[in-house]
Amino acid sequence: MPSRQPARATLGSISALASGDATRIDKVAAHQDREQITSGSRLANCTSRRPNGLMGRAVLAGAGAGDCCESFRRSAPGDSLGVGTIPTRHRMLLMKRDFLALNSLTSDTVTRLLDSAQVFSRAFTDRSMPQLLAGKSVAIWFPDSGFRNRVAFDLGVQLMGGKVTHVPGELGEREDPADVGAYLSNWFDAIVVRAPDIARVRELARGASIPVINGRTSHNHPCEILGDLAFIQSARGSLSGLQVAFVGPAGNICHSWFEASATLPIHVTQVCPPGFEASETFLSELRESAAGEMTTTPDIYGALKHADVICTDTWPGGIPEIADQFRPYQITAEILAPIPQECLFLPCPPVHRGEEVDAGAMMDPRCRVTQAKAFLLHAQNALLAELTDA
Repeated sequence: MPSRQPARATLGSISALASGDATRIDKVAAHQDREQITSGSRLANCTSRRPNGLMGRAVLAGAGAGDCCESFRRSAPGDSLGVGTIPTRHRMLLMKRDFLALNSLTSDTVTRLLDSAQVFSRAFTDRSMPQLLAGKSVAIWFPDSGFRNRVAFDLGVQLMGGKVTHVPGELGEREDPADVGAYLSNWFDAIVVRAPDIARVRELARGASIPVINGRTSHNHPCEILGDLAFIQSARGSLSGLQVAFVGPAGNICHSWFEASATLPIHVTQVCPPGFEASETFLSELRESAAGEMTTTPDIYGALKHADVICTDTWPGGIPEIADQFRPYQITAEILAPIPQECLFLPCPPVHRGEEVDAGAMMDPRCRVTQAKAFLLHAQNALLAELTDA
């Protein structure tokens, strides 16, 4: 029987599923002192819900994924109310975190997410998904036509035993986003939102007392890159020394890759025609506390020569002159030919053959985009479990 010891209730504990050693799940009350709440979000009345003294923290000690709902709570010594009297949602409010960018979480947290995604991948393959979201409800707010992230979030919540509600309309269309965040916090345990303007998503998060996940904005797309990183780790075994060549204009995919290099010790190079680079202001702010390196270059051949991963994004549309500038940056079968076979080519969907890629490149064995997109589900599941303190 495994020894009982405090661990994270989410990703550190779900990783125990990989070992196959544990036979059941215990939820053990770990003693915690009061933490200082550093989030800028509105935590109205949260502190009044917390008992004096120590607060127990539910911990998964590890077991077969199908046993997750057999867990129990113990009272912490000296806690007269007991852990079981503190609803999960109220405990979560005390530690509310959002995922608005890859660098909005610590390097340790992102690393834990990527490790956990590997375990969720195996659990999904084995059809033994842990019911970590049982009793929880997630609001999904995707007003546009994108489907991959939305479907993966919807499926992931349901596979983990949670409930999904799709919110109609568009964020900020009729009401102040902060007000809407407060209203939705009455009913849900997390909000996943897609909106054009990152400022509106930040306002929603400011008003919400529950975690807010950025499902995409015109500024960045952190869930997409989190999924790609999880796949890359699965394929390579490690992100150590990773060299990423992003070929395309500054945009949400490009920005999120740079935000990833601010959080993780990876080197990201944007490759594009002069004038389409990420802004120096944006890069300078990230470099102030970056864990990795970030550069820009117009030299596609020099950048691809040392790349472990090649990514692309859609060209700016509608202007033939711009397409002409990007034509030399199209990833073709000929460009990939001298690249080492272990290099991963991950064009960002939707892919436009004849523009950022050609048909030959999409057929190249180094093109692993289909396999990479499978990890959207697993990475987003890890994210939901982490932020909802499942």
